Amino acid sequence: MSIDVSEEAASVIRVTVAGELTTVTVNGLRTAVAGAIGGRPRAVIVDLDRVTFLDSSGIGSLIAGRHLADAHALEYRVVNARDHVRWVLNVSGVWSYLAGDDPD
Repeated sequence: MSIDVSEEAASVIRVTVAGELTTVTVNGLRTAVAGAIGGRPRAVIVDLDRVTFLDSSGIGSLIAGRHLADAHALEYRVVNARDHVRWVLNVSGVWSYLAGDDPD
């Protein structure tokens, strides 16, 4: 798994994840999201476009990011979940909670 953190626009941080998001790799995402939130941006966007697989630990890390953002009154959205990843998030019942207003 690889993670890239970049400033997308004024005070909007994009965390782009690639590869598998599993028990073995979730700490990297948790650290990246916590670091992004610690910078007090207006919003944190987690982009899953290049994530090929996620398990329950991956789902948990995305929800933990949302909870942390909520605790800091920041916008947090998960975007671009594709194929299997989107299916897992839908079946788990968390996609709309994580995606917010994103039409993806």
